[in-house]
This record gives sequence, structure tokens and C-alpha cells, in this order.
Amino acid sequence: MLAELCPRLRETLAKHGFTQPTPIQEKAFHYVALGVNLVISSPTGTGKTEAALIPIYDRMCRKEPGRISLVYVTPLRALNRDILRRMVRIAEELGIEAALRHGDTTQTQRRRIAENPPHMLVTTPETLQYLLLDNRYRRAFRRLRWVIVDELHELMDSKRGSELSIVLERLEEAAGHRVQRIGLSATLGDPQEAARFLGGALRSVYVVSHQGLRGLKVRVVAPGSGETPGGDLASETEARLRKLAEIIREARGRVLVFANTRDTAEFLASRLSGILGPNTVRVHHGSLSRAERLEAETLFREGRIKALIATSSMELGIDIGDVDLVIQYMSPRQASRLIQRVGRSRHRAGETARGVIVSTGALEDLLESAVIAARAMRGNVETPQIYEAPLDALAHQIAGIVLEKRRVRVEEIYRLVRRAWPYRNMGLDEVEEVVRLLDSLGVVRYRDGILSRGRRIYSYYYSVSMIPDKRSMLAVDADTRRVIGRLDADFVASRCEEGSHIVLSGRIWRIIGIEEDRVYLSAEIVSEGMLPAWEGEMIPVDRKVAREVCGLYRRLASRSLMELYPVVGEGVGRVEELLRKHLEEGHPLPSERLVYIESSGRTAVIHVCLGSRGNELLGMLVSGMLTRLHGIRVAYRATPYKVVLAGSRIDAGLVEDTLRRLAYLSVSQGLDRLAEELGRRTGMYRWRLIQVARRMGLIEPGGESRLSKPMIRHLADTLAGKEAWKEMLVDKVDLRAVEELLASLARGAVAVEARNVKELSPLARDALEQLYRFFDVVEAGLPRSLVSEITRRRLLGKILTMICLRCGYSWESRVSDLPEKISCPRCGAGFIAVARKGDREAVSLVRRALRSQKLSKEEKYRLKELREIGNLVLSYGKPVVIALSAYGIGPKTAARLTRYLKFGEEAFYAAISEAEKQFIRTRKYWGS
Repeated sequence: MLAELCPRLRETLAKHGFTQPTPIQEKAFHYVALGVNLVISSPTGTGKTEAALIPIYDRMCRKEPGRISLVYVTPLRALNRDILRRMVRIAEELGIEAALRHGDTTQTQRRRIAENPPHMLVTTPETLQYLLLDNRYRRAFRRLRWVIVDELHELMDSKRGSELSIVLERLEEAAGHRVQRIGLSATLGDPQEAARFLGGALRSVYVVSHQGLRGLKVRVVAPGSGETPGGDLASETEARLRKLAEIIREARGRVLVFANTRDTAEFLASRLSGILGPNTVRVHHGSLSRAERLEAETLFREGRIKALIATSSMELGIDIGDVDLVIQYMSPRQASRLIQRVGRSRHRAGETARGVIVSTGALEDLLESAVIAARAMRGNVETPQIYEAPLDALAHQIAGIVLEKRRVRVEEIYRLVRRAWPYRNMGLDEVEEVVRLLDSLGVVRYRDGILSRGRRIYSYYYSVSMIPDKRSMLAVDADTRRVIGRLDADFVASRCEEGSHIVLSGRIWRIIGIEEDRVYLSAEIVSEGMLPAWEGEMIPVDRKVAREVCGLYRRLASRSLMELYPVVGEGVGRVEELLRKHLEEGHPLPSERLVYIESSGRTAVIHVCLGSRGNELLGMLVSGMLTRLHGIRVAYRATPYKVVLAGSRIDAGLVEDTLRRLAYLSVSQGLDRLAEELGRRTGMYRWRLIQVARRMGLIEPGGESRLSKPMIRHLADTLAGKEAWKEMLVDKVDLRAVEELLASLARGAVAVEARNVKELSPLARDALEQLYRFFDVVEAGLPRSLVSEITRRRLLGKILTMICLRCGYSWESRVSDLPEKISCPRCGAGFIAVARKGDREAVSLVRRALRSQKLSKEEKYRLKELREIGNLVLSYGKPVVIALSAYGIGPKTAARLTRYLKFGEEAFYAAISEAEKQFIRTRKYWGS
């Protein structure tokens, strides 16, 4: 096959060590050369990129290529570096010019590329849609022959992919002829669906796959508590860390360790550095600066560190050199994710990719890890959920089409959009509805069936992106003002409200206030009825995985887990003992055919295996119906295997009755309406609504993420409200899974057993225990004495501006340095105002007032406040200054707080801390 390539290409490939094609390349070369649209699917490291590019390079060698002949679309800008290293060097040696164009490309480079387009352009989906508006690129695209879409599976189930499906149609229209489309993917649950997505409604696409070329070997390790060298009993966390360190040491080469969250990655990097020694471990995740990430990649690639701890930022093709082993800390939650991650090891054709999952040893985490490892090795991959005609992506593309064409008929847009696979079933009336919305917002002008540019079209088109908003918020300890960590804004919007609880940095926290960029927390002692969020809940577990995990319960009653799945470690015995104990206490084992409901009073658990999205919806429906029918207000949390209800006293029989009522609704076709009604009341929906509204131009980009209730209600009645619920049906809830369960209940194919118990079952207790754990131990709230001491040190360390209201003299002083009775160093007066450090406006205001200069209404109000403070300082001295230095404390509150001194300093500072928290809680109700 290589002998058929042009001599110059053959020589160049041989020079780079390419002498024998891999099986996927042997299959794909022929079809690429024929000009067939195709999807190339095979494991990471088998040469898919080369399979697509080498036949194209051959064509370019034989015939002078046009500018631009090839567009290579890749979802991550980081991935472009790897592609350029591997393939651009070969292209350049052949005289094929290549260029990288994305959002970080400098203005000088952009101008050079536009004025002298390359033969091969590497870009991102977002940049490509902007290039279509540049006449220089549009002229170059007339020579376009090939489009390659890399990491196709990453785009299929996202709105970035929905937009790209329309952009590909626009690109082909700009070319004026059919362009060959090639999609590349390592993990595909449904290759035919991927082919349809790539080709659109009018093209046939052939699938070329070879999944057996690279072996995949994954084992699950469940360390138990062991003995430390000193003889003390090590915690389970310590045991996992030592096992991690042992595996890393024993690896022949470098090790890539994946964690599900940034916090976990930072924790592991910190602790492993202490075990393995300094300069052996680095961390890599999206919150780090680009310079930090590049340095970590370079150190790892050059072998100067042994292990790199990463999140999903390292899943896709960043060039880090040879990896001997991949370790996944805790369940990866998805087989496709595990395949992608483990595929980074031994990244050469013919070698077996090796991975280890280090489980926490908790029942759900261990069984889930075992099942996912087995499914990954069997090739049972999750099927992507493709968005059906998303309206926000359509709105953005309509604006792009109008910018491109200046004037265009709505029917022309409709015909173009319908060629894209996600929009194949869309009606003209739906397109017109979106057009009318854009018209009302000033994005387009719609008159007599013709669209033209509106006043907001440029600002809207260039500021909106389908890349999800990953903004994070600071989590701040309200007692110490210490930043504990960061929380994703979507998690805060969907799961957090004042009074609710979360787990962060090994402690339970109560949320006492939420502001635009930060969440204030107060440490609390665990109590019954709390339902904090747990690790990894943002990564959904597929229903098929959950079903297989539940199927293990009964099998493990008679067989060992190590016989059935690739699992080793002391933790296996703990899980098997837990299941035995569950049966010994007389509890039934849940399965596909049995839903078990148990309640101990204020906490009820529904054991049901619908996966993350199915159980999320079931929890929403059951809690909503309990409130509607019985006035019982309950909170819920859903794992892939359980729905936990907490709040008022909950009777297990009442929960069963609620399930049966829902089953009747399912049969009578009313379940979908109830699901939408209840779903639209959730914080999860509100967050989605705000994001969709931004993408449709209803909210300015960067605007408030926490809108007023009237504004939320208004948005919910727009197309954004409709699209937000559609998005939830794809991402967050599984209506079909719940409908199937309830239909099975209605016809008796699934049984329900409900019990009120004194103590929850071992299975339930194990799950609940995980709610209150982070890495090992949940600490209780801080004692009052410590809160007082922390508050005292913080306030005494503050520097304030002191202003004499008699002579206008001002000075700055640390609070701790102030005398008990404060007076002016110049005139000796005790009439002293207090302002924040560096407040020159307050100083100027006092001096102007002393000179009897005219003051505005606002200035008079501020002067009155300063004089009020001066009277307090005259009366109370230093204590009132201490109170005034606290967050959100005004003169009246400061005077009240000084009364606590009669109970001692501890009571005084504790009262100040409580007043600060009260201000945080009520601040939103105070006007601006």
C-alpha cells in the first residue's frame, strides 16, 4: 500500500520512521483516496490522524494543492500543538504549507494567514465559523476539498457540535461543491449515529473501524486499612495514597494519574509529593494558568517528574511523550472516559494500554469501578446523546448566516439548516419563531420574509459561544475569611441555596450567603437530615452501568467479586461483608425487578438503578409529589443507585404510594408534563435557563448569573425556557428510564417493597456515609472560643483611617495599636471618625465641611454618618472601632455589639462574627 504513494511522500514517511501502515490505516487509505465521506474509529494510538492525512498528502503531492485545500477541525486548542508536532512537520517537508488559527492566534499571525492562506488550515469549530465571514477566507475556501473533524465523539453530544453541523453546511456552500468529510474518533458507542451526524441529512458516510488493534487492560485496586511502618492503624485514605505511591514507583516509566475534580487532583499532588519526594509529581487542570500547564507538560515529557496528576484537561491528545501507565483515582463514571484516559498509555500500535483504577472501597465506588473496567475492556461504550434541533445554537448560526450574506430569505436559511443532522426534522415555523425572537432583540431585521443585519448583530455574534460557561466562585469561610476552595457556578446555581449544606475540604459547611463571585460558608456538625453534595456527581453514570452494578448484588451473595471482575485488594472483603450483613439483617437486595424503599423517620432511601439521570428525575418527581399531595417538604439527592429523601418524617408506605401514583400518570401520558412542571422549579433549570438566554441574546454576556424571580419567570416563558428544558432532558434527567420503570410497576413486572425501620440497612448506611465524606474525616464546626480568637486576630490586624472631626487631621493606624481612649494627635479632641484604609474621599469631605463648603445631598448623608461614628468613638472608645472594622457592620450595630463585652471578650468577638454572617445573609435585601 505504501508503495502506491508518490515517491516524495514515501521517502519523507520513511525518514520519520513510518514504514508499515497499521490495520486501521490499511482500511482507511483506500476510502480516503476514493473521496468517500467516512468515519475512522479505532483506539487511541493506532494512527487515525495519519490514516486520514497521508492519502490527502499523497493527492497534494501529485497535484498542486489549492489555498485552502484542507480544513482540520479539532475541539481543543491544546490538541492543536500535538497535531502540529506529529503531522505538520511532514507536510512542510513535502512543500505543503500548514497554519494554526484559533482564538489565541496573534493579530500579526491572523493577518499573515488571511493574506496568504495555507494549503492546510488547523482550527477550532468556533474560529471556523468566524472565518466564514472573511471574504479572503471565503475566496480560499473555493479550492477546499477535504474537511477532517477530529475527536468527533467530543462534539456529537454538545451544542458546539450542533453548531458545527450547520457550519459544515455553510462551509460547503462557500466552496460551491461537495467537500469530502472525514471524522476521527477513538470511542464510539454508536458508529452509525456518528456517521449520520458527520454527513448530515443528504450524504452517505462509510464507517471504517478497527477496535481490536490495541489491547486494553484495566484492573481495579481496593486498598483496605493497613498498618503504617510505625505500627499505627492507617486510615483508608492513607492506604489509598500509599497504594498509589507504590504503583507509581513500580511502573517502568512515567505515570499519568486522573482525578475527577480539580480539588481531588490538588489533594493527590500535595500528598503524593510528600510520599514520593519533592519534584516527582506535578498537577495539571483547567484552573491553572497556561504557563503552569505548559511547564507541567514539558517536565513530564522530558522525564523530569515521575507522575502527572490531571483532570479531563489531559484526556485529549496533548503531547506529553510516552506514558507507561494510567491510574484513575475513584470511579471514572463512564467507560468511554476510562478508554480515553487509559488509551494515553503505551501510545503505540500493537501495545496494550494499561490502566489501574484505585477505588475508595465504598460499595458503590468499588462495584461501579469494576463494572466500568469490564465494560471498557469489552468495548461497551456509552451512546452519545445528540441534541435535537437546539434553538440557541440555531439562533447564533442564523446571525452568522445573515452577517455572511447581508440579506437572505428565511426559506434559504431553512433549507441550509435542514441539511445538518440535528435539524433534519425541524419545521419552517420553528425557524421563523427563532427569527422573530432575534428580530425583537435587534439582532436581525425581519421584513417580508427577508432577514438583514440588526443593530446588535455584531456584538451578539462575536460574544456568544456554545462552550459551556465554566465560571467558578470562591468558597469563603465566613468565620476566618479564608478562601477554602472554588465551586463551579453551575453547581452553586443548581444545588446551593442559603441554609443548604455541602462537603468541601473534608468538612460539612452550611451556606450562609451567596454573592456574585463568592459563596460564604460556616462549618457545621453533622446532623440527621442534611444532604450535602458528594464527589463526582456532575459526571453522569449511564443506566446500563447502574443496571449491571445492581445485578452484582445478588451474584455476590454466592460468588466472590474477584472471580467475576478484575478487582484485587482488601477492600473487596469489606464490600462482600457489607452485602452479607445486609441480608443477615433481613433486608432484600434491590435489582432490576425489585425497588426497595426503607425509612428510618427523617431519612428515606429508594434503592433503584436508573443511573444518574434517571434517578435525578425520579427524586425530583417523588419529592415534588410528596409536597403536592401530603404537604411534606423534603430534600433529595440522587446517586445512580439510590434516591435519598430527607426532611420531615417520611413513611416508607407513603413513598411507595407516591411511586404507584406516578406509575398511573405514566400510563395515562401525564408524566412528561409533571416532570417539566417540577423540573422548571429547580435551581438546575434556572441555571440552564440563564445560560440558554445568554446564548440566545436575551441576557448580555457576562451579565448576572443570579437573576430576580420575576426575570426568571419572564425568561421561562420565552424560547429560552423551552430550550432549557430540552437541554435538561439530554444532560440531567432521563425521562425514558423513569417512564419504563413506572410502566413496569403498573403492569407488575417490577415489585416494590417498602419498610419503616429503626436503623437503615447496611447498603443505605454505606451510601449515606459517603455523603459526609470527602477524603477521610469530616470535622465538626469550629468551637466558639476558636471562632472568637480567629475573629479577634483578624480585626486587630486591620489598618483604618482615623479622621478628627474638630480639626480635620487624619492618620492611619492598625486597630491593635489604638489606645483604649482615642484622641487626635494634633488637637487632642476625642471626636474621631473611622473610615477604611486609604479613604481619601472621607478625609476630603470632613475638611470641606470644616471650611463650610457646599456639599451634595449624598455628601451630607456621608458626613452625618461620620459624625455618628465620631460620637460612638467618643463614648465607647476602642471597642466600637474594633466592631466597625468588621465586614458589613454599621454604627448602630457596632454600638449594640459593645454590650457583649460585659460577658467577656470571647462573647464580644463571637457576636461580631455572627453579625458579619447575618450581614452576608441579608445583604441582598438591602438596596444598593
